[in-house]
Amino acid sequence: MNKVGIRMAVTAVACSAMSLAACWAEEPKSSSDAKAPASAVATVATPETSKPSAAPAAPLEVAAASPSSAAPEAPAAAPAAEKPAAVAQAAPAAAPAVAAATGPVADLAKTEGVTFKEGRYRNAADEPVPVVTKDYTVDWATWQGFRRYHDACHVCHGPNALGSTFAPALAESLKTMDYATFYGIVVGGQQREAGGTKYIMPAFGEDKNIMCYLDDIYTYVKARSLNADGKGGMPPGRPNGREDISEYAKKAALECNP
Repeated sequence: MNKVGIRMAVTAVACSAMSLAACWAEEPKSSSDAKAPASAVATVATPETSKPSAAPAAPLEVAAASPSSAAPEAPAAAPAAEKPAAVAQAAPAAAPAVAAATGPVADLAKTEGVTFKEGRYRNAADEPVPVVTKDYTVDWATWQGFRRYHDACHVCHGPNALGSTFAPALAESLKTMDYATFYGIVVGGQQREAGGTKYIMPAFGEDKNIMCYLDDIYTYVKARSLNADGKGGMPPGRPNGREDISEYAKKAALECNP
C-alpha cells in the first residue's frame, strides 16, 4: 500500500473514532434531556404536589356557600336591642299623676285621708270628693264642676246650687244625699210632688255634656253642701284658685267628649 492509501486509511479510522466518541458524548446529554420532561410530568402528576394547588380552592368554596357566616346573623340581633327603648317610652305615663298631686291642695288631702286616683281625689269608698283649702283654692275636679254646673245646671237649680222655683237647692240636698243616689237621679231622671206640684227631673244619661263631667259636677255641689252645713267647703262664687289638670283627666275628657 502506497503512502497515499495509508494516509486515507488512518484518516478513516480517525474519523470513525471521532464519530463514536461524539455519539458517546451526546448520549448523556440526550439522556439528561429526556429525563427532565419526565421529572416535570412527575411533579404535576404526584398527589403531594397537587395538594397545594387544590388547597386555596377549598376555603373559597366554603366561604361562598357557608350559611352560618356572621353577616346574616347581625340583623337577627337588632330587634333585641330595640326592646329597652320601647320600655323606656312607657315610663313617663306615670309622671303626670305624681305632678298633679302636689301643692297645697294635695297636702290638705293627705291630712283628710283622701287619695288622688284617676285624675281626682277619692275617699275610702272610692267616691269623688272635693278638696278646698282655707283660701278657697280647689282641686281640678271641683273647679271643672263649678264651670260645668253653671253651664248646664244652674238654669233650674240656681246659681251656686242655691235652688230656684223650678228645682231644689242641691247645696241642701247633698247634705244627706249620697253619691250613688245623686248619680242615679241625673242618669235616669226623677219625678216628685211637693205642695200639689209635680216636679220632673229629666234624664241626662245620653247627654255627654253632663255625663262626661258628672263626677266633677258632684264634687262642686258637694263642696257647696259642706259650706251650707258649716263644715268648710266652698262659699258662693268663683274659687280663688285651682290645681292644674292631670294628664289622666285631660285624656279622659278628650276621649269622652272630643
